[in-house]
Amino acid sequence: MAYNEDAGLCGSLPTEILCRIFSYLDVSDRLAAGMTCKTWYTSAVDSRIYKDTVVTLEKNVKERMLVLLHSNSIVTRLVIKNCALDTDAEFWQKVGHTLKSLELIHCSICWTDFVSVLEKCRRLVHLAVIHCDKLESIGEPGIADHAPHNFFLRETSGIISVDLSNTYLTDAVFHEIMTVTGKVRALSLEGCRLSVHDAVHRRFYPPGQVHSPLVFTLQEVLKTIENAPIQVLNLSRTIIDNRCIAKLSATFSKTLREFHAASCVLSGVQGVTALCTNTPKLTCLNLGSNPLLGDDCLEIVCESLRALEQLDMSNCTVSSMGFANLVHLKKLQCADFSNCILSEEGTVVRFLSSRPWPDIQALNISSCRIAANVVKCLSEHMPTLVSLDVSHTMLLTDEAVRAIWTHLRLLRVLRMGRCPSLTNAALHHPSNMKSGLPTSMASLGGLKELCLGGCSLISDAGVLAAMFFRELAFLDLGHCPLLTSASLKHIALHCPSLSKLVLRCCVQLDDDSLTPVLRPSSRLRQLDIGGCRYVTDGTLLRVAQCPSLKYVNVTSCMVTQDAVQHLQLERPDLEVDHSVE
Repeated sequence: MAYNEDAGLCGSLPTEILCRIFSYLDVSDRLAAGMTCKTWYTSAVDSRIYKDTVVTLEKNVKERMLVLLHSNSIVTRLVIKNCALDTDAEFWQKVGHTLKSLELIHCSICWTDFVSVLEKCRRLVHLAVIHCDKLESIGEPGIADHAPHNFFLRETSGIISVDLSNTYLTDAVFHEIMTVTGKVRALSLEGCRLSVHDAVHRRFYPPGQVHSPLVFTLQEVLKTIENAPIQVLNLSRTIIDNRCIAKLSATFSKTLREFHAASCVLSGVQGVTALCTNTPKLTCLNLGSNPLLGDDCLEIVCESLRALEQLDMSNCTVSSMGFANLVHLKKLQCADFSNCILSEEGTVVRFLSSRPWPDIQALNISSCRIAANVVKCLSEHMPTLVSLDVSHTMLLTDEAVRAIWTHLRLLRVLRMGRCPSLTNAALHHPSNMKSGLPTSMASLGGLKELCLGGCSLISDAGVLAAMFFRELAFLDLGHCPLLTSASLKHIALHCPSLSKLVLRCCVQLDDDSLTPVLRPSSRLRQLDIGGCRYVTDGTLLRVAQCPSLKYVNVTSCMVTQDAVQHLQLERPDLEVDHSVE
């Protein structure tokens, strides 16, 4: 009797319910589930469950646009990279009516083409034009609004988030772009050459001059967006100073909830004080890589911004005493203090154990000179952590790592790279069985990212005992010279969801060692085997047979230029990094 799938469990669920179930899976898992039977295949390729998937067009863009045009896919998030903007009317008519997010990165854009595309994307909410060639305004230099359809676009536009991180940006271009958007709530000008001095503005704005094509000034930016309900503002890597921060925070005091000023070297405590005074309802603050900011600044932030949920003060001059001020932030969810000096063990331990931390989800304290007891303490008092980065912690011990995977069972991201004291005992501790505790890191069943790069004492024994991660997508074992083919066989079998694998400078690996992870059915998209000196052209032959692989690094491997060129011809969609260090 022939098997009828409709008579079994496969056919007992309505398509709508199957689609809802598949929507919780990653794309690779959906496709794998679709191989079960015809019913599941139909649900797995249903366009309704791919609405939040980011579609990236980078190489052979014209061909990929044609494929997308003739597919049944519903595209809501589109990224176009490294090409000239194609205004194919049929494509944009099809994609535009569902598109909510459009990002143009390193593209060549003509203004008329740009506006033509936006006219067909009436449901657009997010627009990004990042590191693109100079976008010329269609108007005469210094004269505004020569495009009548710009007004029509603005009236019908729903764009509320704009990212214009371009060094070429000028007042004229900025004004033109903002005329085709709606009431912007989120604006990023990260890395722009923004002039903040009044003298510069006076020089380029004689009487009658508007929207200069020669300079980008804060004064004109504020004129353009002063009535916008800005909630998110990113001015990282610009030259804004204390006066600018005070003016910006006063202008948007009623609406601003998220502010980014990383690597703004002219900013200091006075500016942060004004920010805290003017915008006490901030929920996200990024002040990273500002060495002028230290404990006094952090104290002001923690005492003034009690609603803060995300705080980044990485690469600032923060000590253990300043770090202890976080006790005031009852709603804190994410904190980044990497490259600060948190070396006073007693102070940090007392702070961590001073109160419960029910909301904390992500903590980055890499390169902070912390002691092992600090890691043990936070593992016990922050059980809700989903992401933890303790990389470059020279004093991190096996016992401290065991505390992590014993108490932090919700972890999805764990980074412990460049911790030279760690051994296999950090991954596996069989004596825990006597006390009923987990015996290995495999207890972190939901782990999606694990970094052990540079932990040079980790060997096959640790990998074989602990690496059982069905959901792991990123694994870094670079600079672990003791690993052999046994580890890769185990990883290929027990980490089936891997999409990025770093094995840089694992010097015992050769062509045969890599065979298990280079299967045609593998989900691997990125492979870094640079510095594996026994890897030869044979590995490139296997790489060619892995259709999912999109990037491979064979720097300083024993591969020939001819083999690399042949691979690039055979797989034009594959990026091969082959330089000699």
